[in-house]
Amino acid sequence: MNPPTAAPRTGGRSDAPGGRLASRFFVAAALLEAFSWLALLIAMYVKWIADGGERGVEIAGPIHGTLFIIYLMATVIAAERLGWTRTEVVIGLAAGVPPLFTVLFERWMAARGRLAGGA
Repeated sequence: MNPPTAAPRTGGRSDAPGGRLASRFFVAAALLEAFSWLALLIAMYVKWIADGGERGVEIAGPIHGTLFIIYLMATVIAAERLGWTRTEVVIGLAAGVPPLFTVLFERWMAARGRLAGGA
């Protein structure tokens, strides 16, 4: 008689429960954060270069700030659910600071197979 075997561990892998959802949440957050950065950059151009007033910055600023926080949360959740390395987490969090780097990081992680289900 064979001894009972333990169930395979799925924690930290893309097939873990919630891994696909965490991956999709991360991808959406990365794209939205990048678009909000772009909107804020355009609004700052209008305010400072085109002398078009502050309204765009007043609208885009808080939206971008909120999406930035959501991106940071999505990165931490994805890292935990998908088993990212500490280096990947640090790079992912840092990618939220320069404009549009969240998309570069997301594409890099997807190319390396670090996002669940090709999300």
